Amino acid sequence: MARTYKYLYLNIDLCSFSEPHRLKLTSLGIVKPQPTDEEIFTFFERCKVHGNIEVVINLITGLPHFTGEDIARSEAVLSRIIANYPFFRGLDWGRLHAQPGAPILKNTEIYGMHSYAHTYEDF
Repeated sequence: MARTYKYLYLNIDLCSFSEPHRLKLTSLGIVKPQPTDEEIFTFFERCKVHGNIEVVINLITGLPHFTGEDIARSEAVLSRIIANYPFFRGLDWGRLHAQPGAPILKNTEIYGMHSYAHTYEDF
């Protein structure tokens, strides 16, 4: 795409910067399949060779199973991105939400959560 278009703006949707956290949530079926750190940095290295790419990453706040270790891992990943990839333009955080029928809505009590929305009309 970078060779085809004059400018490319990529918005990557990750649930967390911590690889163990991403993979745990994926294994529990709470989030869509997530990349490993190696896959993320391989992608960033490939973007680095092009001068017409900007990347933003979206994260989700409020996900279950986030630990102090995940905070440290997240800080390390973000620091590495900022230090090595000048085309990285920033972060966007969204709060945890789900559409009707999403697995996390079916199991909110397991995570000590409550959702006011349960039907399409509620959303």
